[in-house]
Amino acid sequence: RECEVVIFSAVRAPEACTATRGIGFLSDERRLNVALTRAKSLLIVIGHARTLSQSRAWAALLKHVRMTPGCFYDVPQSMEASTLWRLIEQRAREAGPSRRHFATQES
Repeated sequence: RECEVVIFSAVRAPEACTATRGIGFLSDERRLNVALTRAKSLLIVIGHARTLSQSRAWAALLKHVRMTPGCFYDVPQSMEASTLWRLIEQRAREAGPSRRHFATQES
Protein backbone atom coordinates (compact mmCIF):
# COMPACT_ATOMS: atom_id res chain seq x y z
CA ARG A 1 0.00 0.00 0.00
CA GLU A 2 1.45 3.36 -1.03
CA CYS A 3 1.43 6.49 1.12
CA GLU A 4 2.58 10.05 0.47
CA VAL A 5 5.17 9.88 3.24
CA VAL A 6 6.77 6.76 4.66
CA ILE A 7 8.94 6.78 7.78
CA PHE A 8 11.00 3.59 7.93
CA SER A 9 12.72 2.86 11.22
CA ALA A 10 15.80 0.74 10.61
CA VAL A 11 17.18 1.34 14.08
CA ARG A 12 19.38 -1.47 15.35
CA ALA A 13 21.91 -1.53 18.16
CA PRO A 14 25.50 -0.96 16.98
CA GLU A 15 27.48 -4.19 16.81
CA ALA A 16 29.48 -3.31 19.94
CA CYS A 17 26.23 -3.52 21.91
CA THR A 18 24.93 -6.77 20.45
CA ALA A 19 25.82 -10.32 21.32
CA THR A 20 25.87 -11.39 17.69
CA ARG A 21 26.98 -9.52 14.62
CA GLY A 22 24.47 -8.62 11.93
CA ILE A 23 21.36 -6.59 11.30
CA GLY A 24 18.76 -9.30 11.79
CA PHE A 25 15.50 -8.99 9.87
CA LEU A 26 16.77 -5.82 8.15
CA SER A 27 19.13 -7.97 6.07
CA ASP A 28 16.09 -9.28 4.17
CA GLU A 29 16.28 -7.34 0.88
CA ARG A 30 12.53 -7.78 0.37
CA ARG A 31 11.90 -5.54 3.39
CA LEU A 32 14.18 -2.88 1.92
CA ASN A 33 12.41 -3.17 -1.44
CA VAL A 34 9.01 -2.71 0.20
CA ALA A 35 10.25 0.34 2.13
CA LEU A 36 11.71 1.96 -0.99
CA THR A 37 8.66 1.44 -3.17
CA ARG A 38 5.82 2.50 -0.86
CA ALA A 39 6.50 6.24 -0.58
CA LYS A 40 4.86 8.47 -3.19
CA SER A 41 6.52 11.74 -2.19
CA LEU A 42 8.94 11.26 0.67
CA LEU A 43 10.81 8.36 2.23
CA ILE A 44 12.47 8.91 5.58
CA VAL A 45 14.86 6.22 6.79
CA ILE A 46 16.14 6.44 10.35
CA GLY A 47 18.97 4.13 11.32
CA HIS A 48 22.59 3.61 12.26
CA ALA A 49 24.43 3.78 8.93
CA ARG A 50 27.56 1.94 10.05
CA THR A 51 25.49 -0.98 11.34
CA LEU A 52 23.21 -1.09 8.30
CA SER A 53 26.24 -1.08 5.99
CA GLN A 54 26.91 -4.68 7.04
CA SER A 55 24.34 -5.60 4.38
CA ARG A 56 25.37 -5.13 0.73
CA ALA A 57 21.92 -3.79 -0.20
CA TRP A 58 21.89 -1.24 2.61
CA ALA A 59 25.51 -0.28 1.86
CA ALA A 60 24.55 0.41 -1.77
CA LEU A 61 21.55 2.52 -0.70
CA LEU A 62 23.65 4.49 1.78
CA LYS A 63 26.33 5.09 -0.85
CA HIS A 64 23.67 6.41 -3.21
CA VAL A 65 22.02 8.77 -0.71
CA ARG A 66 25.38 10.09 0.48
CA MET A 67 26.26 11.00 -3.12
CA THR A 68 22.88 12.67 -3.77
CA PRO A 69 22.75 16.25 -2.44
CA GLY A 70 20.13 16.82 0.26
CA CYS A 71 19.44 13.14 0.87
CA PHE A 72 21.68 12.13 3.79
CA TYR A 73 21.79 13.86 7.14
CA ASP A 74 24.20 12.89 9.88
CA VAL A 75 22.38 13.41 13.16
CA PRO A 76 24.15 13.29 16.52
CA GLN A 77 23.03 10.52 18.83
CA SER A 78 22.26 13.08 21.52
CA MET A 79 19.63 14.87 19.40
CA GLU A 80 16.25 15.05 21.10
CA ALA A 81 13.41 13.25 19.32
CA SER A 82 11.38 16.47 19.07
CA THR A 83 14.31 18.25 17.36
CA LEU A 84 14.72 15.36 14.93
CA TRP A 85 10.99 15.45 14.14
CA ARG A 86 11.14 19.21 13.40
CA LEU A 87 14.08 18.56 11.05
CA ILE A 88 12.11 15.81 9.30
CA GLU A 89 9.08 18.08 8.91
CA GLN A 90 11.26 20.84 7.47
CA ARG A 91 12.90 18.47 4.96
CA ALA A 92 9.50 17.08 3.99
CA ARG A 93 8.24 20.57 3.16
CA GLU A 94 11.42 21.30 1.17
CA ALA A 95 11.11 18.03 -0.77
CA GLY A 96 7.72 19.01 -2.12
CA PRO A 97 6.22 16.59 -4.63
CA SER A 98 9.53 15.04 -5.70
CA ARG A 99 10.54 11.62 -4.39
CA ARG A 100 13.39 12.05 -1.93
CA HIS A 101 15.30 9.74 0.38
CA PHE A 102 16.27 10.85 3.85
CA ALA A 103 18.69 8.83 5.94
CA THR A 104 19.98 9.61 9.39
CA GLN A 105 22.93 8.20 11.21
CA GLU A 106 23.60 8.09 14.90
CA SER A 107 27.21 9.03 15.56
